[in-house]
Amino acid sequence: MGVKEQDVTRRARKEQGKREREKGRQPKEEGRGGEQGERGRDGPGNKQGKRGGVGEQADDEEEEEEDDDGDDDGDDNNNNNNNNNNDDDDDDDDDDGDDDHDGDDDDDVRRRRRRRRRRRRRRRRRRRRRRRRRRRRRRRRRRRGRRRRGRRRRRRRRRRRRRRRRRLRRRRRRRRRRRRRRRRRRGRRRRRRRRQRRRRRRRRRRRRRRRRRRRRDDDDDDDDDDDDDDGRRRLRRTSTTTTTTLTTLQLRLLLYCYYYYYYNNSTTTTTTTSTTTTTTTTTATTTILLLLLLLLILLILLLVLLLLLLLLIIIPLLLLLLLLLLVLLLRLLR
Repeated sequence: MGVKEQDVTRRARKEQGKREREKGRQPKEEGRGGEQGERGRDGPGNKQGKRGGVGEQADDEEEEEEDDDGDDDGDDNNNNNNNNNNDDDDDDDDDDGDDDHDGDDDDDVRRRRRRRRRRRRRRRRRRRRRRRRRRRRRRRRRRRGRRRRGRRRRRRRRRRRRRRRRRLRRRRRRRRRRRRRRRRRRGRRRRRRRRQRRRRRRRRRRRRRRRRRRRRDDDDDDDDDDDDDDGRRRLRRTSTTTTTTLTTLQLRLLLYCYYYYYYNNSTTTTTTTSTTTTTTTTTATTTILLLLLLLLILLILLLVLLLLLLLLIIIPLLLLLLLLLLVLLLRLLR
């Protein structure tokens, strides 16, 4: 700055101070000058600090990297260049020695420039804050997305593992059941085969016994001319047989003995006849007694059935009568 410019600025300050005193205001200093109202960094009543910042926001401007050449701030450099050019023009005008401009005009110009700078700084800060917020949000979203993807993958893996385990368990259970069924079936088949074998063996034994008895009977029929010893042996043989066959064999043997002794000795006829009659009488009495017992049992069963039928008929009738009586009593009470 030249000497003339300094003199002009001093005069302008003095005149401005006088005017403010006349109005009742205090003069503003150049270093701390600015609009009153907000509390700045360098003291009360200062929006602009010594370093040209706006209060507490000056620190952000120093710490942060200025992105003036970005996509959003494409017009800032042009504005700054234009303003600088204007400043140079003003300086040239002042250097020319034209004292037509007063100090008030210079102060107004400076105030306008300061306001423009503040506005630009505010805009830059706002844009930076917006960018930071957007970046943070994007980072958070990416992190959340990654976390979610990781969680989804883990969940899918867990689900797949659970499904595989369930399938393996089901297969094992099915195999165990099949094995048990096969074992049971094999065991049942073996038991059935054993039972069938036992039954077949029993049947064969019974058939063999019957055949042997028939052969003995046939042999006895053929050997009618044997001695008494042979007859005694036959009696012994017949005694070993069952009760059903004893009666028939005894009768046959007794008849043979009767005929044999009747032809040989006349004295033995009385004894043989008595034995035959006793056997026939005993069989007849037993059959008669059995028939009587059967008749008694049948009569008892018939009586029981009649009683049951009567009860079945009488009980529902009694119940119906009781219901009718109850209905009549209820009607009477009403």
